[in-house]
Amino acid sequence: MMLEKTTGYQHLGSINVLYRGNPDIPGIITECRRMCELNYDCRAFTLDYLKQECYSGSETSTTKPKEMIPADNKAFFEGICLPFYLGCSKQWMFDRYVEKELRGVTPRDVIRLVSRTNCERRCLEEKRFVCRSANYDRYNQECRLFSEEQSFPHTQLTYASGVDYLKTNAMSNLNLKYNKSVFSVFSLNIDAFTGTSTCPYTIPEKDMFMVYISKAIPGISNFDLCRQLCMKEQDFNCRSYSYLDQGGINNLCLLSPENRQTGQAKAIRYRSRSLYEEVECRGQIPGTTLPTQPPRSTLTSPSVSSHTLPRFDPLHLLLRPHPSPPGVLSSNSLTKKSSTIILRFGRKERLATRNPIGVVTECQSHCQRLGERCKGFIIEYSKYQQFCFWLDAYASAADNTISPAQDTAYFEKICLSGHSCGKLWSFERVPGHDFHDVPILEMPGVPQRTDCEDLCVRNVPPCKSATYDTFRRICRLYADDRRSKPSAFARDLPEMDYLENQCASDHQAESNAAMSAPRGA
Repeated sequence: MMLEKTTGYQHLGSINVLYRGNPDIPGIITECRRMCELNYDCRAFTLDYLKQECYSGSETSTTKPKEMIPADNKAFFEGICLPFYLGCSKQWMFDRYVEKELRGVTPRDVIRLVSRTNCERRCLEEKRFVCRSANYDRYNQECRLFSEEQSFPHTQLTYASGVDYLKTNAMSNLNLKYNKSVFSVFSLNIDAFTGTSTCPYTIPEKDMFMVYISKAIPGISNFDLCRQLCMKEQDFNCRSYSYLDQGGINNLCLLSPENRQTGQAKAIRYRSRSLYEEVECRGQIPGTTLPTQPPRSTLTSPSVSSHTLPRFDPLHLLLRPHPSPPGVLSSNSLTKKSSTIILRFGRKERLATRNPIGVVTECQSHCQRLGERCKGFIIEYSKYQQFCFWLDAYASAADNTISPAQDTAYFEKICLSGHSCGKLWSFERVPGHDFHDVPILEMPGVPQRTDCEDLCVRNVPPCKSATYDTFRRICRLYADDRRSKPSAFARDLPEMDYLENQCASDHQAESNAAMSAPRGA
């Protein structure tokens, strides 16, 4: 489900309770979106950031525009109909600013007699220039495309009756993004994004926090780590963070796509024992310079000082820069296998194989030769023959694109920085299953499933398996797997993934060899 977000508005048609969260733990957009996708009548939802509740409706601002009204501390999310190949990993595709237009720059293209959704589509499909935003005139049905957005120099966002300013969060032709690819560390693809991680941070503000929170990460020991999580956020463009010191594991890192620059200054409120900091992109083009260090502040986390952090923090592992330069093949890139599931969307094309059975190696080689176009492949098993199909989409960015399928194995490209082995696939993933055992490491706030796999590959002692909770972003590593302890392997909720490390035995053998080697050898 692709979404358009309008902050500071609600729709009177959104009246059915879709999801109720905990007001003390904000950040329920993922849950609201998932529940809306499961509800046939849900076309849009309104999110109340104070109550942490969302309400669904079958009407949108297009079908009943007069029922969309201003509302503090709320945002309206509505589904937009765009081709699947224009999708990206962001939680919403466009930010809409009602009765606003971008001024100070000249549009690169003007399209007339189009709907607002088609205006957004034209921006995403534009190949002649990088389209970052658009002005849409509702009265004249006119779409003006810009290569700039409101944070650029010489631009301003001003009131304009009957005009919507549309800012894209995903662009298909701008940035090189770290991609889950088995053969190259970097590739140009549809998930390239407009980021704010290269913009400098302002001076931290004590006892202040942002109301519009899109993600809450518990257990973060200090605000420096919270800032790093904001810089690395993948689900949306993080423009500010609030760090709530509530004592040890109760500390909260709250990430937000809003700040003063997006017009939400009044949503910054007083809260004791909190720290607020935002990015300032005004006067520079996002993505063109390295982030500047924020001014040294005397504010520190009252509960944990920077000197008491452990020497090895697994969170730092997740936030490290990726060492391989663009275009360089990586020997540490791996493949992941998921049995009995199939990708529901994306192009699927048959690959000719020389042998009727045992085609995994040959299919993987074909996928390698196709390069960035091939995101993975499927093997369909029959009694006397196996069929191979390559795919131009992968399930990591949108897990609702996979569904169960008998006699089928789905292989997906991933990229890990840890140690690799000579296996055809590095991890075997079983969706909807958990491992009921005592973990050797439990890590909250892990952004993606591949980050959890990376932790497993690099962990000492060796990690044989892991589980990843996609809702709560919790990664757990285990010393056993479903083969060494089958009683611990059990069916669970759909958002739980069981991940089995196929290279664990090789890592154990290397560790044993190193320990048994004579001194000085």
